[in-house]
Amino acid sequence: MDIQRFDTHSAQSQPAPLHPDEPSTHLVPSQWVALLESLRGTTMPLTQVLNVAVGCMEPGDVYCEIGCLLGANLIAALLNHPECIAYAVEDIARVGAEPDAIEQLTDKLAAFSLDEQVFFCDQPFEAFFNDLQQMASEDRIGVYFYNEKADYRSVILGLMLAAPFLSDQAFIVIGQAHLGTVQQATWDFLASYPQAHLLIDLAADADHAKTDSDSFLVLGWSATKLLEANQFDWHRRDRAVIDAIYHLPAYSKIDLEALRKDAVQLHVEGQLTKAEQKYRLILQSDPQNAEIWLNLGMLYYLAEDSTAAIEALQRSLSINPSHALTHHITGLTLERMMRFDEARAAYEHAILLNPTYDDALNRLGSLYLRTDEWSQAEELFRWAIAANADNFLGYQNLGDALAAQEQHQAAIEIYKQALSRKRRDPDILQKLGDAFRETGDLASAHNYLAYACYRRGDHEAAIEAFQKFFELSEAGSVTDYLTLHDCYYHCGQIQPAIECLHAVARLKPDDQFLDICPQLILPTLYQTAAEVSLYREQVIQGYETLKQRVATAHEKGEKINIAGIQYFTNFYLSFQGCNDRDIQATYGQLVQQHIGAHYPEWLVPRSIPPVSETGKIRIGYLADNIGNNSATRWAIGWLKNHDRSKFEIYCYNIGSISDRRTEQFKTLSDRFYHIPDNLEATAKQIIADELHILVFLAIGTWAPTAHLASLRLAPVQCSAWGHPVTSGFSTIDYFLSGDLMEPDNAQEHYTEQLIRLPNLGFSYPKPLMSAPTFTRADFGLREDAVLYLSCQLLFKYLPQHDYLFPEIARRVPQAQLVFVLRSAMTQRSNMHLEQQFRQRLERAFADVGLRSDDYCVFLPGQDWERYTSLLAIADVFLDTLSFSGGHTTFDAIARNLPVVTCPGEVMRGRQSYGALKLLGVTETIAQTEAEYVEIAARLGLEPDWNQTIAQRMGERHQHLFDDTACVAGLEQFYQQVVAGTLMPQATSPLPLPAAFIKPGATKFVLHVGCGPHDPETLPEQLRSQAWQEIRLDINPDVQPDIVGSMTDMGAVPSESVDAVYSSHNLEHLYAHEVPIALAEFCRVLKLGGFVLVVVPDVQAIATVIAQGNLEDTLYVSDTGAIAAIDIVFGLRSAIAAGNHFMTHHTAFTAKTLHQKLEQAGLSRVELHQDKLNLWARGYK
Repeated sequence: MDIQRFDTHSAQSQPAPLHPDEPSTHLVPSQWVALLESLRGTTMPLTQVLNVAVGCMEPGDVYCEIGCLLGANLIAALLNHPECIAYAVEDIARVGAEPDAIEQLTDKLAAFSLDEQVFFCDQPFEAFFNDLQQMASEDRIGVYFYNEKADYRSVILGLMLAAPFLSDQAFIVIGQAHLGTVQQATWDFLASYPQAHLLIDLAADADHAKTDSDSFLVLGWSATKLLEANQFDWHRRDRAVIDAIYHLPAYSKIDLEALRKDAVQLHVEGQLTKAEQKYRLILQSDPQNAEIWLNLGMLYYLAEDSTAAIEALQRSLSINPSHALTHHITGLTLERMMRFDEARAAYEHAILLNPTYDDALNRLGSLYLRTDEWSQAEELFRWAIAANADNFLGYQNLGDALAAQEQHQAAIEIYKQALSRKRRDPDILQKLGDAFRETGDLASAHNYLAYACYRRGDHEAAIEAFQKFFELSEAGSVTDYLTLHDCYYHCGQIQPAIECLHAVARLKPDDQFLDICPQLILPTLYQTAAEVSLYREQVIQGYETLKQRVATAHEKGEKINIAGIQYFTNFYLSFQGCNDRDIQATYGQLVQQHIGAHYPEWLVPRSIPPVSETGKIRIGYLADNIGNNSATRWAIGWLKNHDRSKFEIYCYNIGSISDRRTEQFKTLSDRFYHIPDNLEATAKQIIADELHILVFLAIGTWAPTAHLASLRLAPVQCSAWGHPVTSGFSTIDYFLSGDLMEPDNAQEHYTEQLIRLPNLGFSYPKPLMSAPTFTRADFGLREDAVLYLSCQLLFKYLPQHDYLFPEIARRVPQAQLVFVLRSAMTQRSNMHLEQQFRQRLERAFADVGLRSDDYCVFLPGQDWERYTSLLAIADVFLDTLSFSGGHTTFDAIARNLPVVTCPGEVMRGRQSYGALKLLGVTETIAQTEAEYVEIAARLGLEPDWNQTIAQRMGERHQHLFDDTACVAGLEQFYQQVVAGTLMPQATSPLPLPAAFIKPGATKFVLHVGCGPHDPETLPEQLRSQAWQEIRLDINPDVQPDIVGSMTDMGAVPSESVDAVYSSHNLEHLYAHEVPIALAEFCRVLKLGGFVLVVVPDVQAIATVIAQGNLEDTLYVSDTGAIAAIDIVFGLRSAIAAGNHFMTHHTAFTAKTLHQKLEQAGLSRVELHQDKLNLWARGYK
């Protein structure tokens, strides 16, 4: 073996450095190019190395290849070396090859006249080397290529077994070197055999090592020239592989199914590198797993690595050739590679295996369509429709085929069927517009084109198209005018938007809501702070007027039409940064009146169903376009971390869009429903599923979601963070929020009972960000500037905060304020709104003698790669104040970009504040606007402090991202709510009047938590002969009339008692259970009856404790001495005796008790204090 010759030859014939994606084809003969074009499964660098190495072998040496089934590398190694003999070793049974695999290999060798030079051995390589030893073979291996199993044991064993048979001078080539197991085995071999030394390392460039043949190592072997121990690089080791070997007993019991689920979830989430690693780990243990090879192929397809995808898909098909999906994905990959004939064959194979495979039928038809083979395409599309009549794509493609044949009227009818299956799709709307134009119906053409532009978010173009439509059409529909209104609105053109509402009102003259509606419209962008107050007062007056009209109509027994409310939400109201509780409550009542009139049966309270035989609680999550938008994708952390042994997860996507993020929710759901734009179907499905709890992820962003939320579809219904404002609906029982984001008086902001979950209340996955690929120059930013980045939606910027930006500029002269302008939920920016915002900033800067153009840079919405690059090159992230950043704040923290924030009065203005609190980096939280400016300026002027903050952020990511404590709190809440309503039910089966009426009694008082029978425990006014006491207690030992919980008094009929008396009971409930109990009190109470409750006065008790009297006796009761500690936490002696239901879980002040009674629906609430107790009475 002439190693020096190899070094010289390879240096001359290969790129320097050798790089898989940059072969030097000009140094390779035309015969070599033809070889690579005819063979699959190898690359230029590897074939060059093998061929050169074989040419350097000593006469009589042999070439040995382990793992040779594809034949490409074997042929390349032997090409132009007719004197060389080769051993080719492959375990056909292990790789699961087709029956004629050996014959195919032989044919390939024969095609290059190599069949006489190769001895093929169908056996494991261990058996091959054993046979060589038994035969006492004198053959010596000059070039040894190991390219078989890539697990650590197989690689190092393959090297060690070959060592005794190597020539004195030899080459060892090792494939699949991008894998850690291969690298570690090679380094361990080098450490153990001083005869071996590293010549070429193509394992280091992981970015280019995406296929097995892209990465390899070349070792030199010299029996006489030994490598000294101190020459070996002992630092070359893969810690992960070593740890895995060290923990081998655990790995031997690896749960492949759990690993598969993890890999699939990572795959769905788009974490492709991590998913690939897990797939590869599975294949090390189960190399014949066709499903995993398929998943790997789909992963590479998503990563746009077509070569690697084809390689993996072919492996899958070699194991299971009868899998239609694998052929289909192969077709998609080949089509991307412009290998259309092969793609067509793959689709045909998929259809042959599954004649109703509509996706393959559509793809194959599209290939025929691109070559103008219209009849074949049309036939395939009709076949696809027959196979799946619910899939819009078959209709859309058939419409394309008909349009291509100029059958435009027929195409229109088909496109309409496509649109009915995928409503609001801009592409179908565009095709309809184009088809109508071809028929000469320009009015319809402009109408459909207007909707296409609208659905794409191009509001200016939509307005232009609508204007042309109205020029040609006598009258538009209500939907036309409402859509045009929305277009004008998003362009900041309020007056034309209001004119559209007047047009709608003229079409619906009896609709009282449409008459008031112009008063309820808020600008997307305010010009002055005074405008904010003016418009808010206008909205309040508008709703008050509408409320009065409804009340007057009811008093007169007249019907009133407010149907127009179904088209609107109060979405933009929330961006004023105020407490919207009262306005939302009015809105909620009006929506419920309208929707409930159509579905009165869905307003009735629902009893909670029993848990399933598995004991699991059924939780439903509902949203429009679930996972697809910023209002819902945060919730994936809940689903990922739920304890699936305790909960069944149901998801309902009621929007028309479904994408990769939606698939994440689907993967994590026990049941997933996509029911777009159909209230009745959605409601019926939810009711049929008998959920225990239904959670609306975002109420207020889309009107149809609010319609469903106004109904009672589950016993317990919650709203969540997706739109961080109270819903206003009486049908929503709880608002799920986070303790760190809420102010102390937060309950005042909600019509629901506020649940303060631990931390932020949601588990936010850490955003996946690659290294930045764009520089400051790419964005037109100065290299020497201090970059302040602000990238919120335009309507978050209130004019009263504009002055903050010039104040920062005054303190940091080298500042550049970078605004990423987005005027809607898409990345689009509207020129009208952008101009208004620019003018506002111009005025603010001019007020302090500065020019905004000297400091401000305005960028349009960015894609993910450019956006994350911006985060990386910026110095400071400036938060908005009244409605702070949500996702953008998490993105900034993931990039370790210091975030300056100032918490507002309501939760939506405290989101960034909560995130930084949980992160544990609070130095950039300001308490005032002045402090906000000072912190921002200091971060710009003191780079060391800025870097310290950034470093601490990076060190504490684990405290913020993927938080599981909040999920544990959420699950505890779910369990408590369900348990509270499934307490032991009443023991008496008789109706209340028959079971409890006594002679002379004319009124009933339900004594809740009665304890042992003692008439003296009732207040004096309830002890007369006119009152009949009905005793209810959870403890059967006190022998009550009814055994039951105050949170579910199912044995007591509705409106059956004249009074409810409860003394020292409510404090034993958790805070979220109190409204449930009070709702039960109201349910059983007759109209005009009253509730009388007694609870400890925590303010009075706090005064006692503040004086140091925690355990001193305050008074003596029948149960013994009572101290302040007993009143706060529960009677110690009873708890010690095992009566844990005596523990106190909540407390009341006069103010909070009054609020809770009113929120329960009681009126004329009266309170008075009696020493350490609060007495409260409220009437129904």
